[in-house]
Amino acid sequence: MAILLQGFRDVISVKNSSNHEGTIWRKDALEWFASENQFPGSFLWVCTALKLPGKELRTWIEEYLMSDKKRKIEMARKLHRFQIRH
Repeated sequence: MAILLQGFRDVISVKNSSNHEGTIWRKDALEWFASENQFPGSFLWVCTALKLPGKELRTWIEEYLMSDKKRKIEMARKLHRFQIRH
């Protein structure tokens, strides 16, 4: 779960950094979400382990990226409150 949440964090919170680390992290996270790899630690592997719908999570990312600033803030707030029920 930590891997997945970090991926979301890297997409939604671009860090203000003089060496552009945030931009690099965002790019890496977007590549991770889009990857079709299934090795341990990959997006699809995480989805399988957590029994989460990868397609829906990817749709969320796409919607977030295409949203205006107000919608992005709303989506990020919901993500911060997200929990998986045990």
